[in-house]
Amino acid sequence: MIEKDIEGFEKLGIDADTQLKFRKKIVCEGLSAVHEQWSYDGILGESLIFLIGDTADLDDAALESLVRQSGHVNARSSVTISRKGSDYVFVNFNFVS
Repeated sequence: MIEKDIEGFEKLGIDADTQLKFRKKIVCEGLSAVHEQWSYDGILGESLIFLIGDTADLDDAALESLVRQSGHVNARSSVTISRKGSDYVFVNFNFVS
């Protein structure tokens, strides 16, 4: 299921070379987020995407901990975090190549 026009996440796009498998709005540890599964360049992965303003007081370690506690991340998965522009924080995980 790919939700569109998610309130608060209207500017969230998708790169032309990324195939979106699903996208839906969730609440993660009390914060609004979008959960995505995607495929890019032969890699399948997932992301939890947060509004930058909601996570301003969280550093990368705190964000990773929050996402791991959500139950979405496989125990052995690596996690990457990127802050894209001034709108969103992407926490990526569950990579399969």
